[in-house]
Amino acid sequence: MGMKGRRRCDTSINTHLCSTTTMAPGDHLVAGSDMNLEKLMEILAKNDRSYTLGTDPSKLKGIPSEKCISAGKGFSSKIYRILLEADDGSHSVLVKIAGPQKMRHDDNDEVDLDKLEMIASVHNREVAFYEFAKNNVPDDLLLVKYFHGTQMNVADGMQGLIVMEDLTGKMMKEYKLGQGVGVNAVLSIFDTLAVLQVRSLLHQEQIKEQFQHNSKALHAIHSYVVYCCKELEKRNLPWFTENISDKCQANADPSNARQLLSPDAKYGDLGHVLVHGDLWPNNMIWQGNGGKPDLLAICDWQCTHAGNYTADIAAVMAVSMDGDNRRANEENMLGFYTKQMNKNLEKHGICTRLNLDTVRASYKNSLNYAILQLIMTVVTNPKDDVPLDGEEEGPLTKRLRTLVEDMF
Repeated sequence: MGMKGRRRCDTSINTHLCSTTTMAPGDHLVAGSDMNLEKLMEILAKNDRSYTLGTDPSKLKGIPSEKCISAGKGFSSKIYRILLEADDGSHSVLVKIAGPQKMRHDDNDEVDLDKLEMIASVHNREVAFYEFAKNNVPDDLLLVKYFHGTQMNVADGMQGLIVMEDLTGKMMKEYKLGQGVGVNAVLSIFDTLAVLQVRSLLHQEQIKEQFQHNSKALHAIHSYVVYCCKELEKRNLPWFTENISDKCQANADPSNARQLLSPDAKYGDLGHVLVHGDLWPNNMIWQGNGGKPDLLAICDWQCTHAGNYTADIAAVMAVSMDGDNRRANEENMLGFYTKQMNKNLEKHGICTRLNLDTVRASYKNSLNYAILQLIMTVVTNPKDDVPLDGEEEGPLTKRLRTLVEDMF
């Protein structure tokens, strides 16, 4: 959501390890969650086509190793890599646990209920997204495979969790945010978004009811944008004037942000589509390809909402791409997206069609919110914004400057 250092991708690798070599009882609680080992094996047997170890915990060599891969990353959830081993093979899976390890508490325990409610709301939103995609989007998309999810309930002391595919063995060990995302990766993102968005149009009432804007998140983002704008003003950047800072802060006001993120008929009467809401490079999983990143999956759908069709398009291009690369390829990328949307609209019998002029106008309007996401990225990632030899600006600051020049 753009706060507390901007979350790193869900599958960053850490070294915390919890494992034992005792026999594996079925009632062993996986990573201290509410889910026991027998239940996990049943979930995998039912939902994971690559899983072959059966449902009997006694057939395993021991209690699975549980490696925390999110420690120190500022997540509201903890993510564990669970490795099950048997005589005839092994299998790994990720379990994402929302909320503190011990949700049930005594009256004397100090609990930040507002924080827990926020964690619950974003976790439950992510579960809802994956359930929607599982039931309504059979297409092969750039998503982490989802096997199971449970809602978090603060009042009842119930943890929430998600069981999903483990991609840690394929991903790059390090991705440099400052290097920018290339055109081919952006086009692959657009291809996935076009399929997902058109599928959304087939289920308008459901997504409008399930994926309303998160008011708490909008207020939190507003506060953080104001802070980040003030921090940028302190740098005395000649192009980030007080007037531009004021405009950005005004756009971050929850009522204005809600309007920017919502469908607007003057930019094409397309209706509500599912919007990722935080689509920047560290919410994408990458694998190495000759030193360059290839996109494996888009992850962290906690900010998903029903909104306008260019919100994610603007975020990808403004936040993820170097400014010069964005400028040089902007028209062709918008044309590709328009073509993919119309192809999917026709495929599903939807009469509406987009044209490049309308898409371009909607994109330009959506940049008014995307720039807020980039401002938060610049301020909270100084280590990725170190100037290269002979340059005065870091890559993220340069990215912001080119966007400011194009918008104001």
